[in-house]
Amino acid sequence: MKRRSSHSIAGFTLIELLAASALFSVLLIVVFQMVNVVSNVYNQAGSRIESFSEGRAAFTEIAERLAQATLFPYLDYTSEDPVDSEDVFAYTSDLHFLCGRADQVIPQAPQTTGAGGHAVLFHATRGIASTPEGDLAALPGLLNATGFYIEYGTPDDYAPAFLRSSGAKDQPARFRLVEILQPTEKNRVYEGYADGTQGEGESTNTSAWIDKLQLNGGDEIDRHILADNIIALVIRPKDPAFVEPSIIAPDYRYDSRKATNNSAAGTKLARITRHQLPPVVEVIVVAIDERSAARLDRDWGKNVANVLGLESYFRKASEAALESDLETLGERLTENDVTYKIFRGDVVLKNSRWREDLATSSGN
Repeated sequence: MKRRSSHSIAGFTLIELLAASALFSVLLIVVFQMVNVVSNVYNQAGSRIESFSEGRAAFTEIAERLAQATLFPYLDYTSEDPVDSEDVFAYTSDLHFLCGRADQVIPQAPQTTGAGGHAVLFHATRGIASTPEGDLAALPGLLNATGFYIEYGTPDDYAPAFLRSSGAKDQPARFRLVEILQPTEKNRVYEGYADGTQGEGESTNTSAWIDKLQLNGGDEIDRHILADNIIALVIRPKDPAFVEPSIIAPDYRYDSRKATNNSAAGTKLARITRHQLPPVVEVIVVAIDERSAARLDRDWGKNVANVLGLESYFRKASEAALESDLETLGERLTENDVTYKIFRGDVVLKNSRWREDLATSSGN
């Protein structure tokens, strides 16, 4: 029997093994980098989708609630007509619709200064009582005060006292869209006359019920966070019958308990804005993603509102001014490498009894 020579056994040389190992290492590095890139893109996309889904949901919520706004106006004999000094039959209402700059509409709310955007307050039949199992909960059409505005702060700024943590300094500060919801039992809109006259035990302040909203903490708080990373809210009442629809609220402020302050709108329009809901409200929500929000908080802290110039936008409600403000805000966000999305649309107030015959004849 012949034996095989050891020299006939095939194998890899040391150089071949080293080359294969090096090639394998390079492949691992390439694969790792590809996985890392895909993972980062996935995480960023997920963060944006989550942030923008909150923004979309917030926009939808505001639109749905605004569509429910009501004043229940009725004709009454009054001497408070904004045009004629003599007594006339005119619409009046005990309820209230108010919108404008947040720090002016609800000045008692914390963290609104510099937060950017507007606030809106109104009444709607949402059927919400303080105790769901109570007697009132079974009644249909309960009236609730509702509203929306933006605040800037940490989660503890919005929580009742008993829920606040001890590590507030370590919590991230964010722009947050806040919803006001006052249950029926706490409704104080009837405590003052709508026209500012004084009855027994009543206030001459037409916004007295707003001053009594519980927004600064406490166990019976009237607000809750609706969405994070909403940096701007625009509420723009308008009448499409006009060449310039914003003529009924030229500076975005609309107060159903007062006549319009725009003399260019004409005297007939001044009469019908009082105790009337606007026929259409344009709603604009500007949302940013969480990564951008975290970077802004890290780089600028509480100065972020000044960096973005949020207080300087949305003062004049004309089409040209609005588009200019949106363009400038977008440029400022892009300069700071902020990913953002704008949600925008018109909301028809179905309970509005706007008298188009007067509106179209007084300034178009």
